[in-house]
Amino acid sequence: MKQIISLGAGSDTRFFRIQDRDHSASTVTHFRGRPDLIYHEIDFPENTAQKLAVVSRINELSECIKPPVSLSSSKGTLDGPVDSLTSLNYYVHPVDLRTLDSSKEPPSSFSTIDFTLPTLIISECCLIYLDPTTADTVALYFTKHLFPAHMPLGLILYEPIRPHDAFGRQMISNLATRGIILQTLRKYGSLEAQAARMRAYGFEGSRGANVNELWEFGVKQPEKERVAGLEMLDEVEEWALLAAHYCVICGWRERLDVDKSEDEEKSEDQKIWGDKKIWRSWERFPEEAGRVV
Repeated sequence: MKQIISLGAGSDTRFFRIQDRDHSASTVTHFRGRPDLIYHEIDFPENTAQKLAVVSRINELSECIKPPVSLSSSKGTLDGPVDSLTSLNYYVHPVDLRTLDSSKEPPSSFSTIDFTLPTLIISECCLIYLDPTTADTVALYFTKHLFPAHMPLGLILYEPIRPHDAFGRQMISNLATRGIILQTLRKYGSLEAQAARMRAYGFEGSRGANVNELWEFGVKQPEKERVAGLEMLDEVEEWALLAAHYCVICGWRERLDVDKSEDEEKSEDQKIWGDKKIWRSWERFPEEAGRVV
C-alpha cells in the first residue's frame, strides 16, 4: 500500500485519472482501480463541498471511489454542506491548512491518514500563496510532526521561480493586478533555495528542474507530438520563457532503521533510493533535466 496527500487539491482530478488507468475489476468487489493506493485531499470546506457536489453527480467519478463511502458536513449539522468524504481509497478533508498547529490535536478527519505507509505529499502552487513562515509551518507539520522520522516520506512542489529577472518581475506584477500574491517566491525563488528548503523540512535528498527542462528532456517525442496535435502553438519562445520560470522539486527520505554495517556495503544509489526503490517516480526523473541539488 502507498499513500498520497494533496495539499490544496481544489478541483484537481488526479485521483480519478490514476484510478481510470487500471480497468481491471475484482471478481469479489467489482471495483475498478488501484487497490494499492490511498489518496487524501485537503482544502477549504467551501472548495471540498463544490468538488463533492460534482463527484456525486458524475457516475464515472463516483465509481472510482471504493465503498463503503461516507459523506458528512464539517459543520456537524444535518443541513450543512457536504464537504467531507471517507472511503477505502479516497478521503476528502475540509481543513484550512493555516489552522494546523503541532501543539494541538490534529483535525478529527486526519485519523484516517495512515502514518505507517510510504507517503507522497503534493503541493501544486498551494504553499506559494501562504506567507513563508506559515508555508514552512504547514510543511513541517507533516514532515516532522505527523509522520515519524523513520517512515519513508516524500514531497513534490510545483511552484514559480526566478522572481528577479525581467520576466519574473513582470509576472509578479501581472498577477498582483489580479489580486494574486506569490508570497514565498522571493524566499524560494531558485532551485538552490528550494533544495535548501527540502533539507530544512528533514529530507535526505532532493532533485529539481524547471518545467522547460522537464519538457525538453523528460517528455518523449510521441507525447510531444500528441500535445502539439491538440492545439497549435506558434509562440514557442514565449512558452519556453514562461516554463523556465516554474519548477518541480522533489524531496525524499527513506527508512532510517537500516543496520549500519549493512548500510556501509550499499552503493551510493542504494543509499539514496533504498533496496525497494520506493520512490520509483523519482528514479525515472531524467538525469538531463533533474539536478541533484
